[in-house]
Amino acid sequence: MHRKSKKFAWGIAAVAVLLLVGYRFYVVYMYGIKTEVILNGSITGSVYADGIILRKETEVLNNKEGSINFLLNDGEKINKGGTIAQIYKSEASNLQQKELERLDKEISTLEALEKDKNKISTNLNYLEKRTHQILKKFFSCVNDNGFADLMKNKEDILYLLNERQAIVDKTYSFSERLEDLKKQREKIAIGPKEKVGTIVASESGYFVGNVDGFENACDYDAAESMNKSQLQELLKSKGEKTNAIAKIVNLPYWYMVCCIAKDQAKNLVIGNSVSLLLFSANIDKIPANVVAMNDDGTSADICIILKSNYLNRDILNIRKEKVKINFFEYSGLKVNKKAIHEKMMSKTVKNENGEEETVEKKVQGVYVVKNKQLIFKEIIITHIDEKFAICKEKPAADEIFSGKYIEQYDEIVVRGVDLYEGKKIKKYLYS
Repeated sequence: MHRKSKKFAWGIAAVAVLLLVGYRFYVVYMYGIKTEVILNGSITGSVYADGIILRKETEVLNNKEGSINFLLNDGEKINKGGTIAQIYKSEASNLQQKELERLDKEISTLEALEKDKNKISTNLNYLEKRTHQILKKFFSCVNDNGFADLMKNKEDILYLLNERQAIVDKTYSFSERLEDLKKQREKIAIGPKEKVGTIVASESGYFVGNVDGFENACDYDAAESMNKSQLQELLKSKGEKTNAIAKIVNLPYWYMVCCIAKDQAKNLVIGNSVSLLLFSANIDKIPANVVAMNDDGTSADICIILKSNYLNRDILNIRKEKVKINFFEYSGLKVNKKAIHEKMMSKTVKNENGEEETVEKKVQGVYVVKNKQLIFKEIIITHIDEKFAICKEKPAADEIFSGKYIEQYDEIVVRGVDLYEGKKIKKYLYS
């Protein structure tokens, strides 16, 4: 009997604990609330795809033997007949010429600073900020193996440091450094240059110092008629063998061709603007237009052709690419959908005869915690999805029935029961 009584007592105690926990849980969830703070945000409708970039490109060929010294960086403009590169008989001569060019540039920069150092009016704070920006670019190039830009960033940093020296100490002289550089130049210039030729541009455009074999894989002028099977063939291809050493992109306009499911394509309309995210280059919000949507009728996918004139060095070097297409973006005050309520409100107004009358209207809004009590504020929704609504930040006065509208940083109720205007708040939920 003693053991049975003990078990019975433990059972009663366990039930009591469960009831107590359950009661406290009930009280908190019945009378407590959970809140969030309203912030500016956006809702984006997007789709992901694998695509290929097509450009109008002219290959740069070379029929002379020797070491090539390109005079342009990727993305630089070149006119027809302009010099793209110089050819030297040996690598030693090529390196000699590159060193001469580097010395000439540093000499001319220091001579300009020496001449104008008393006239420099650059703000020192701006100079410091600019130097830090270039340093970040320099380290980013190192981390991303972007060695082609290292020298340019190094030269920019050196110039800014020299300019800073000229600002801080007007008596400082660059003459000693200039004399040393000129001696180096004279010594290097003595050797034979052995230049055997130059390469000139056959077309005007943007220089790119590499080729991938897709320069002639597709007719640029026929890009807008491309279908799914043609795209798949290009994506599977490794490109054509070529003897080209570089290329010129003739037009700033380029195409992104990709396939997406037809049910996703319903959000796209020919002529509409979209924005692109190119993942390999981490470039966001590239503006583009939908110029064609080609359905071959053989699958659930449709071929989308997007056209853009946004250009930089990275885009000029991208070919096959994973892309995110943003077909709409709504920005404003981002409100949790769980916080939205409908409420019938009334107010007294004067009619055309000057008489007072009561009008009613059902409005959407949220409950805001202010001074430990609830107030109801209206919202004007511009877009809503399964989780959030984007609301106007500053609606017109005639759009608000009650005169009270949400603001950024308002603390709104996203979970709670028995909510009403003026309710005192005692408990919060934190999870």
